[in-house]
Amino acid sequence: MWRVFKLSGLPAGQQLGGRTADAMAKEIPRRARVPFSGMRAGDILFFGTRRYVGHTGIALSRHFMIHSSDQGVYVSSLDDPWRRAEFVWARRVL
Repeated sequence: MWRVFKLSGLPAGQQLGGRTADAMAKEIPRRARVPFSGMRAGDILFFGTRRYVGHTGIALSRHFMIHSSDQGVYVSSLDDPWRRAEFVWARRVL
C-alpha cells in the first residue's frame, strides 16, 4: 500500500511518513481518523487494534478493498465479519 502511493507521483504519496502499517496509522491525528461509516474509495484502511495496526488496504468502494500479503495481491470484501471486527480506522489521502 505504501509503495502504491509513494510511486504514484501524486501529492498523496508525499503525505505518508511511516513505512509500516502501524507507523502510518499512528501518524494520523485522532480528529482526522475516518470511521468505517465515513470511508470512501481511495482511503487507506487500517486493521488490527488501537494499540497495534498490522495490516492495511486501499478501499475500492464501501464493500471492497485491495490489499497484499506475502502470497500476492487480492481484492477482498469489506463485508466479511473478520474485516469489520479488525477495522480500526481509515485515512483520507485523496
